[in-house]
Amino acid sequence: VLFSKLVGDSPVQYIPSFQLKEPQKHDLEVLRHLLDVLFHFEVTFEERDGYGLDAMKFFRRVVRSCIERLLAAFLRVATFEDDYFILDHLCTCHGVSEWASPFLQFPKRWTPEYVDHFLAMVRGFLNPFDTSHKSVAHRSDDVE
Repeated sequence: VLFSKLVGDSPVQYIPSFQLKEPQKHDLEVLRHLLDVLFHFEVTFEERDGYGLDAMKFFRRVVRSCIERLLAAFLRVATFEDDYFILDHLCTCHGVSEWASPFLQFPKRWTPEYVDHFLAMVRGFLNPFDTSHKSVAHRSDDVE
């Protein structure tokens, strides 16, 4: 429902979470879950010398490609809270500047809401992250 109207050049927009309807909230929750799982693979992935190195490098490229595609769609329908979700995950990944820096977004026009949001993001970036809520993928109530 939420992604049905997206096209390749859809602008990045921040939808206030209170404006989302239940089907849209569910779609975003499913996407967050998928991203959690993919980021889990990205963060825990270790390239080891020896047997299967080519396969492991291929796997990492596939995971990153999936993350990139999902994040590109996610940013176009994300809420302000989702920016923190993305920043939190990107800060735990290795080599983000090589592949994921385009996903750190800043608004083109600055309204009081954006300024407040930006300052909250800077605060979150400079302070340690609270990892107690870190991953939807590790919660007991799975997204269907």
